[in-house]
Amino acid sequence: MYTPLPPSSEAFEQFSWLAIEPWYRELTVTPLSEATLLAWLTHWSHLSELMDETMMRLEIAWSQNTADRAAARGHQRFQETIAPQVQSFDQQITQKFLASGLEPEGFAIPLRNLRAQAALFREANLPLLRRSSASAQPTSSYVRPKLWYGKGKRSLYPPCLPSLSKRIENFVSAPGT
Repeated sequence: MYTPLPPSSEAFEQFSWLAIEPWYRELTVTPLSEATLLAWLTHWSHLSELMDETMMRLEIAWSQNTADRAAARGHQRFQETIAPQVQSFDQQITQKFLASGLEPEGFAIPLRNLRAQAALFREANLPLLRRSSASAQPTSSYVRPKLWYGKGKRSLYPPCLPSLSKRIENFVSAPGT
């Protein structure tokens, strides 16, 4: 009934928005009824899982090694070109589901959460989220440990922080330790 999804997030992360959009569009145009609801929710869930896993994989790869420029570019590409589009489509899909009035058994809490998310969503915030995610950098990409050499010693602390270096040196060399 639905176009098959890729088997893994590794395959999914290679796609452009043009390749991903048809899956979201398919969910927005499929008529909802009691007969179609389970398959529709299952497809939406699988698509959301792929998106979430892909974003997490890219985030982890990027934050584990901030010197890896390919990981940084992959993360940035996904955050700037795909994530905002997905958020917009997810809102449309959520609205479609809520408007249907259908409530699967045992779905009261997820439905309550979807209503709250839909009420908070503002399309105008997407550019702000895009800018925010683009400017977010793992701290380690800004502050990297460096060895400082002075007075014949190596230290992880720069000369501008002598009191901290001295305190640590005193603590480490304190008598009785």
